[in-house]
Amino acid sequence: MDKPVCSICLAEPEVFCLTPSGQGDRKVLIEEVGRMRQWPFRLAGFYPVNSAIPDFRPERAAGLRMYRANTRMMDKAHFVSADIGAGIHADRASRCHGLDPDHRGRAAGGLAVEDFGMSDNLMMIGALDDTGTRIQPYLREAIKRIAESLL
Repeated sequence: MDKPVCSICLAEPEVFCLTPSGQGDRKVLIEEVGRMRQWPFRLAGFYPVNSAIPDFRPERAAGLRMYRANTRMMDKAHFVSADIGAGIHADRASRCHGLDPDHRGRAAGGLAVEDFGMSDNLMMIGALDDTGTRIQPYLREAIKRIAESLL
């Protein structure tokens, strides 16, 4: 008897790579994690369709078609695993925009830099906190957490 499939959309920076080797590795990891346990379902990972847009040109209309196709795909997924970056948000923002030496919490040009010691924007971390979810440092741990939430 075949087990039902739980799909996980992998929203990661690797979708922008020219070669799909990292993407394939992540899909294999999801299947491996699923085989390690005797869950009553199978796990299947997939990526957004960034390269499957007909008549692709780097212009607004193609970007909107890509957005809509990816949104439809994510809507069909049971879960989304999103790589939101590593490190503390304020440190990353400071490196990208440069700090204003005269004003703490400001980047060059007056951009405010949130410094709440969180790994991402406070809205992202707050949403995770409200749902009892937390950032997993490794994809393997994120996949295990997703699967265990189904039990």
